[in-house]
Amino acid sequence: CTCYSYEFILSTKYLDLFTINMGTVESIDGVQLYSTADVSKSLIHLVLEKTNGAWTPGHVDINLQNLRRSFEVDHESIYDFLMNDVSDTFKCVFEFDTVNNTVNIYDEETYGQPSGVYINKDNLAQNVEVNYNGDEIKTCLYVYGDSDLDIRAVNLGLPYIMNLNYYFS
Repeated sequence: CTCYSYEFILSTKYLDLFTINMGTVESIDGVQLYSTADVSKSLIHLVLEKTNGAWTPGHVDINLQNLRRSFEVDHESIYDFLMNDVSDTFKCVFEFDTVNNTVNIYDEETYGQPSGVYINKDNLAQNVEVNYNGDEIKTCLYVYGDSDLDIRAVNLGLPYIMNLNYYFS
């Protein structure tokens, strides 16, 4: 059994001769990170259309939407392009929603910051009770197959998948 997260599709689709805002004949110019008014000038739409509808844009922080940058890609997977080139250039964080198949983009300066909303007995909460059983919290899944087959080759050399979302929510 071989299992992949749905975002794995993005590492199997490639951008070939993809030139943005370079002012050349091959270049698509006037492209900003995100636009609903003209998706032919929206970088995230142009990239995700290569997935043939498997992924669509989701939330994009308002302060990132109108930013423009130049890119020239000979041959690179969509996942690598987003997670390396676009992330570094726009200083943003990508979140892949595998339930709705959307790609959300957040400003790295504000991602995960407190919202300023606090719930206590003086404002909203009348009764707060938090219960958990530490023995039921699972954060790491080791993946093995027959004949000592594991996922190291496709998982940065690690034989496990780790999910720490429980501690961040």
